[in-house]
Amino acid sequence: MSNSKTFRLNRRDFTKPHREVRGDITVEIGGSPYDFPESVTGGYEDELKKFVIRFNYIGGREPLEMKDENAAITLWIGKTSSRLHEVHLDMDKLVEMGIRERVADRVTGAIRHLEERGTARRPNYEATRQAIERHSELFAVSG
Repeated sequence: MSNSKTFRLNRRDFTKPHREVRGDITVEIGGSPYDFPESVTGGYEDELKKFVIRFNYIGGREPLEMKDENAAITLWIGKTSSRLHEVHLDMDKLVEMGIRERVADRVTGAIRHLEERGTARRPNYEATRQAIERHSELFAVSG
């Protein structure tokens, strides 16, 4: 990845445990540490000719499958975990579409679309979306 930026992430910034009352017991529920990325990296990948945002997790990488694709944004999730691992951006298509200045909004919108499907990995999708919202400077390296 050329000219990339990496940001360490703190799980506590993305999840607030919530309390549920179950009978006579109050339970505090939070997401699994495996659902929350430890860092996010963004940079241009010459081989792919795309800007790639990569989320890094406890346990490392896993085989990926394409989950969502539109003209300019492709989401890649783990085949086993369904966690969001990569977002590929076709910068040429974004320029053609006239939305290059609003890339972060487009990416978070694509991730929100995953969240709305009600999958078991909603906490992961919410955390990755929030990471991009909080670190929009990732896109500053896209030239």
